[in-house]
Amino acid sequence: MDIFVSRQPIFDSKLNAFAYELLYRDKQNNKVDIFSGDKATSLVVTNSLIVIGLDSITH
Repeated sequence: MDIFVSRQPIFDSKLNAFAYELLYRDKQNNKVDIFSGDKATSLVVTNSLIVIGLDSITH
């Protein structure tokens, strides 16, 4: 199973990364084909925490 999640940094006012936003990505073309925001969020949470694992995502 191919799992794709994009990790985008969130910067403070001094341009230091202090958090990351996890984004859904389509496995075919590495972009978002908007179909449902709720479904995309569900896939990101499921894939990030259960399939990939919290340790791998936060490393």
